[in-house]
Amino acid sequence: MRNFNLIPLFFPGQTSAAQAIKSPDRCLFASFALALFLWLPAGLAAEIPPRYYQQAQDSAPEYLEIEVLDVSKDWYFWRSAREITLQARVLAVHRSASGLKADQLITIRYLHKPLPDNTVGPSPIPILTVGTRTPAWLKKSGVTMTEGIILTSAARGYTFRPALR
Repeated sequence: MRNFNLIPLFFPGQTSAAQAIKSPDRCLFASFALALFLWLPAGLAAEIPPRYYQQAQDSAPEYLEIEVLDVSKDWYFWRSAREITLQARVLAVHRSASGLKADQLITIRYLHKPLPDNTVGPSPIPILTVGTRTPAWLKKSGVTMTEGIILTSAARGYTFRPALR
């Protein structure tokens, strides 16, 4: 295996790290390059443009109006995300690939990942409260004997928001 010496790439005319750090200007440059390298990925998270949320809503197999009957929040101390389980009643069916009907009870499970303070990123799926009536853009994730049809988010942060049209 061949060793690659990157010192000449960043410090022309220098052949070793010892020569490169003798100059304060070069040490400052190296510090700046390292800080930029470590800071750059922090800015890569960005809000998703609304057209992508609209595409997700348009392609969601289930488009329902629901009323939240019960909310369960699981929390793990080692992460900020929370697993949310909603029990809801279907008020109206606009589109359903799994044959859902009005007045049917459904279970919705999703992960709520809040954004850290003073940062931007994809919209988190909100934690709904009991009694909330809202549109829901969902997809089927399973069926159980006790819970019936289990649905999950199909439009990320716009899962429980009005249609983007």
